[in-house]
Amino acid sequence: MSGSRWRAASLGVLAAAVVGLWRLGDWPRVQPAVQGRLRVVVPAHEATRTLARLLASLALQRVDGLEVDLVVVNDRSGEATTALARRYGARVVEAEEPPPTWNPKASALSLVAVDDVDWVMFVDADVEFRGRDALRRLVAASAASPGGLVSVQPSPRIGGWWAPLATWHWVVPLLASGAFAPWAAHRSQVAFGPVLVLSSATYRLVGGFAAVRAEPVDDLALARRIRAYGGEVLVWDGGDAVVMDPYDSVRALVAGFRKNLALGAGAASALWSLVAASWVAVSVAGIVRGLRGDRAWVVVGGLGVGLSGAEALRLGAVRAWQAPLAVGGLGVFLVTSAAALVDLVRGQTS
Repeated sequence: MSGSRWRAASLGVLAAAVVGLWRLGDWPRVQPAVQGRLRVVVPAHEATRTLARLLASLALQRVDGLEVDLVVVNDRSGEATTALARRYGARVVEAEEPPPTWNPKASALSLVAVDDVDWVMFVDADVEFRGRDALRRLVAASAASPGGLVSVQPSPRIGGWWAPLATWHWVVPLLASGAFAPWAAHRSQVAFGPVLVLSSATYRLVGGFAAVRAEPVDDLALARRIRAYGGEVLVWDGGDAVVMDPYDSVRALVAGFRKNLALGAGAASALWSLVAASWVAVSVAGIVRGLRGDRAWVVVGGLGVGLSGAEALRLGAVRAWQAPLAVGGLGVFLVTSAAALVDLVRGQTS
């Protein structure tokens, strides 16, 4: 294939990535009021600082028609977590050290019964709700998809100078999920664990977190069980309504994502995973060829990296002046991907 055809194909890949991220920034539409009881379950492991922010944001939610029961699972975090949770009116469940082969988070969440509620929402302790009707909308989305799972990947809170280095880590998995193409209507094969909502009947039917305690990535395993029982998995990004703290260093970023990249790639949409991988490859090729003096490829590389910066702005992950630094984020993403691949080949993903 000639160089011009390679460049044309590369531009086609970038166009496909734009289509795959078309619905990024959407949020579930306002639905009629949902009646019933919702249990919000928060696993807390050494997260007192972020837990306080989450609980404060939950207290501000408008929940017309919903009776909200708040449960904090204190996962070996001491008395400060228990005291903080009770200050916000939460019931506290104390978790013990799980067996070494169990997923600690899934093990802790499996301790909470949901027989006496209509819906259950699992929320990580580093999440914050900014939209005042976020809970109501998410429960309504769950009610509109009986037997399904509603998942939210929160938008990252803008962090330190290195925030742009995380750009690709947020955007690539969202593209690979396949949930944001115009025709997908947010349907996905995978779920993102920070916010999960489903009916209690569905949760009990699939066995809940007790059934996935031995899985290294509990959200992927739960989504797989939902789909096996005939339910849909629906994914949204957090937009302006749900945010979370990013990792506090580049090293933590790489360590945190290498597991999810290794195991999530095999569970996500094959088509959109291919588009995501091709987008990364095209961007790298454009930069490398551009550095060698090929001006036409400079355009390709610039468009590839520019797309990541633009999508990061849509997510609220970076400030406008930081978006050009997404080229550095591509390098960090490649390091993370390489580490994930090595772990996978060696069977060391944990």
